[in-house]
Amino acid sequence: MKLRLFPIALALSACEAEPEVALWMEAEIDVPWDPAFDGAGDGLTALVPVDVLVYDGESGDPLEHVVVEIGVAAGMAEVESDVAYVAVDVASCVDCPFVWDAYGDRWVERLDGSDLWNHNRAFDGAEGRSVHSDADGLARFTLAIDAFPMESGEPAAAVFEVGVEGSVAELHVVPR
Repeated sequence: MKLRLFPIALALSACEAEPEVALWMEAEIDVPWDPAFDGAGDGLTALVPVDVLVYDGESGDPLEHVVVEIGVAAGMAEVESDVAYVAVDVASCVDCPFVWDAYGDRWVERLDGSDLWNHNRAFDGAEGRSVHSDADGLARFTLAIDAFPMESGEPAAAVFEVGVEGSVAELHVVPR
């Protein structure tokens, strides 16, 4: 009996229409910033957490396991996922691999203790990444900005392209 039902179930699932993938996110995020923070590899960064909602544009239902691509269009930055940071007391650990997070207004280090963000590390360009949406339709990542692009001697917005196949939107992180 089960063998006869399996082909019927398979045929029904093959008839389902593909969802119309849509994204929702903030278009602009403000970061407290000073032009003096813009030295590459100086240990002064902005770690900006971002949540992108991935949903079916017709039904509004969240979509799981959708690949979201994040690219850096302007700025010295990296896109990180699955990285955790913890606040540190710099007075108690002068040799720890910590950095100043201007967005969170605190000193932090990576929870895994790696020295990726020590004072001697400089970005050698921009690096993007892809992340998958979770069961709630959220694609979560952190934008690690080391320096904003300069316009007329002042820091300008770092621009990130966020998208799924066939649809791309821009996210502007603005120094204030």
